[in-house]
Amino acid sequence: MAGSSETNETTQVLSQYKNADITKRDIMNALSQYKDLRPELEKYYFEDGTTKNLLNLNGTIPVKYEGDEYNIPIIVWLLDTHPYNSPMVYVKPTRNMYIKANRNVHSDGNVDIPYLRVWRYPHSDLLGLIKVLVKVFGEEPPLYSSSSASQQTHQVQSEHLSSASEERSNIVSPPVTASGTTTTPGLEDNEKRLMRFLKLVRLSRHALQIFFDDVFPGHELQNMLADKKYLIAHGEKRVEKDQIPVLYPEGGKPANSCEFGISTMYNLLRNYAENINPPSNGWGNKPNNGHKQNGDDVERIRIHRNYLSQIIEFEHEMDDFNLKWEDLKQAIIRLSKGTLRGEVAALSA
Repeated sequence: MAGSSETNETTQVLSQYKNADITKRDIMNALSQYKDLRPELEKYYFEDGTTKNLLNLNGTIPVKYEGDEYNIPIIVWLLDTHPYNSPMVYVKPTRNMYIKANRNVHSDGNVDIPYLRVWRYPHSDLLGLIKVLVKVFGEEPPLYSSSSASQQTHQVQSEHLSSASEERSNIVSPPVTASGTTTTPGLEDNEKRLMRFLKLVRLSRHALQIFFDDVFPGHELQNMLADKKYLIAHGEKRVEKDQIPVLYPEGGKPANSCEFGISTMYNLLRNYAENINPPSNGWGNKPNNGHKQNGDDVERIRIHRNYLSQIIEFEHEMDDFNLKWEDLKQAIIRLSKGTLRGEVAALSA
């Protein structure tokens, strides 16, 4: 199933499974057709706080969408009662990828499809599950990428969302001709709007940091990072691997929120802050216009950052732009307790 040491470890864990032979056959059957998945052994954190070493299938599955093929990263966790209880499936966005929540995928990446809800062995198995995932994801892709733009576009290099490395995604501007002029009348105005909005999103990272530092003052941040280190690095709601050195610098140096990007602060606030009001519609969901709790504004910053990363051509009508601008502007002012009002006004001029 893997390398010799991994095989021994996997075999040892399988011995703890109530139906080891059936589980092994089920895994091998799935891997025979989906060779970019690999069995791994990891600690799974349940909602009640308990943990258990479980097998999972980790990797990518090929999904066809509108004539093109995409490799969708997933992880399939197997309970020790497999195959008599359904697996737990998550999509795992990599760097520059974002979850596109829909009827089949929750905002945290958890996959909820009928095949899992009515799972019943022997009519249900891993190979059948993966085939259904390929079909479902081909109808409604669960991820989108900030770097999926056409090669005709160029990268905005003079501005970026944040000084933190995670925020240096490929934010692209409208197509240009070889001479550097815009390709359609009026596109220059759209590009100017894009650049203005990019600066506002960049300022929103500053506002989020101000709020983050209030929630996690220096010493409390260090204590929380130390107490939750395993969860943050390896748990179900772990951060991306490239953010681990930012949260846990070499030489035992304390982490500095100035180095955190929006995604990192959002993850820590959502999963480890105990003294903030959660969003009115719940984490991962768009707040209503009248919702103005701190959690709502944290969500607004995440949503507008993700929205910006998708933009290739800024084709929204001016009213739409103004609504988004006002929504993010007010969130910045509220989260910064008015300290960034002047900077917002300068961008609005």
